[in-house]
Amino acid sequence: MANICKFIVPALIAFLVTQISWADERLAEGKKKAVLNSKTSAATSTPEKKMICKKIKVTGTHMKRRVCLSAAGWENLRMKTQQQLDDIMSSSVSAGGGMRR
Repeated sequence: MANICKFIVPALIAFLVTQISWADERLAEGKKKAVLNSKTSAATSTPEKKMICKKIKVTGTHMKRRVCLSAAGWENLRMKTQQQLDDIMSSSVSAGGGMRR
């Protein structure tokens, strides 16, 4: 059982990273539209609405993708990613595949 978990946990992590990259692409497309809309309207420059752009490595390629989100958006993405990793780790420990010393 422990040998199976050695393969399942990395596979699940790779799957999550792929899903996050896919979600990042969708968010980036939506943010591009939002930026175009904000340029045409009288947008305020409050810190909550300020866009923060980062270059994110896309799984399966050497290319990086520019993703722009608000500070709240980055925090939301960070919390969702952490929750998914916590869920994977807790399920692997309960299945007997946790790290042993």
